[in-house]
Amino acid sequence: MIGDKIRDLRKKKHLTQEQLAGHELTKSYVSQVELGRIRPSRKALEVMAERLGKPYGYFVGNDDDLRTVDVLMKAAEALTLSGRLDEALVGLEEAQFLAERLGRDDILAQIETSRGQVHLSQHHYSEAMRNLKSAFDRLTAEEDTPQLVKTAVILGRTAYLAGLLHEAVIYFQRGVDVARAQPDPDLKVYALMHYGDIYWETQHYQSAIALYDEANQVQNHSVPTLTAEINIRLAACHCRLGEPDKARASVQLALQVLPKLSMTEARCRLQSDLARCFVALDEIDFAWRLCEEALRDADQLLQCLPQVLESALTVAQYLRPSVSAQLIDRTINEPDKPALARAKSLAHQLAAEQAGSAGDALEHLDRALQYLPNDPGLMLRRNALAVQAGLGEAWNALWDEIKAQTQPPGPILSIVQHSVGG
Repeated sequence: MIGDKIRDLRKKKHLTQEQLAGHELTKSYVSQVELGRIRPSRKALEVMAERLGKPYGYFVGNDDDLRTVDVLMKAAEALTLSGRLDEALVGLEEAQFLAERLGRDDILAQIETSRGQVHLSQHHYSEAMRNLKSAFDRLTAEEDTPQLVKTAVILGRTAYLAGLLHEAVIYFQRGVDVARAQPDPDLKVYALMHYGDIYWETQHYQSAIALYDEANQVQNHSVPTLTAEINIRLAACHCRLGEPDKARASVQLALQVLPKLSMTEARCRLQSDLARCFVALDEIDFAWRLCEEALRDADQLLQCLPQVLESALTVAQYLRPSVSAQLIDRTINEPDKPALARAKSLAHQLAAEQAGSAGDALEHLDRALQYLPNDPGLMLRRNALAVQAGLGEAWNALWDEIKAQTQPPGPILSIVQHSVGG
């Protein structure tokens, strides 16, 4: 109803009916419109719309435009999943034009969030940040809680990938604070888990554990795999802290969920995540069995294939070269899609380790960098190999001297040693 929209916006802007009426209208006229007793003329509605900061189309609405926006957004999502990112952006731009005409900030925020995610897939971090910040600024905790939390989390993740860690923490904290104040358990777990992931990736494992533990204590969430996902994260942190008993306890809790799942995408993803944990616990055979099951499922559930391939490659490097070589070849020969970038990069890195010459290894690492161009560890590894190829035996002597003269090694040398050591 037009009257309801006018009344709600007027109260949000703390305007009286008299202030909204101004000199052009009367307080009585505004009151009658808000009560739905009269339909305002176009001129009167344009006056009120301007004072309320909305376009005329916001009040009259257009069901055809709304349906078109919905279709365009769903099409853009499908195009994104298939790797056709430029086409997805074209559709989202058209959807944004229609949403601006309607004056719907909630829909505009969804579109801008989607555009930000597409730019993120393209590694265009500045464009992604611009779209996501615009979406975030349109949202309020009172009216758009789920969308605000989702956008804050994606914005935090984008800021982190852009090297803006302090800004990332601010957005993650905002998302968690809003989610904590809401009764929705799924929203709380979503925000806490993703915030914890940043601390995991920056090796602040105790901080990550604190957030994962808080997520684990949330009751009545609706997604059955969430408990498993949280415990997998906890197990990974405990492994890094040298606490194998705590890690095994968390893994066992995650394993209890697996039999309850049929052949679904959730089961497939859970198997691949569990496999990584069992690698960390040095249980390679069981990890590979989980990967083999997940790979069979992933052939039918293509959306989880990137994650499964990445986990399987992580495990395969501990297996016989003949086994890992088959998986490496399969991954390299998969069609190029943004979702497969990490898996294909890892496959080329493993191929570099198995290469018969430094030249072949360099070629694979160059291909790996094409998929992950902003990975500093991978770049260091590639450059170290280039130096090694150029210096031959002199490199080994030089490297021994560097290690001998650097006690303890500085942070950059630690990274180089880790990278070269694989």
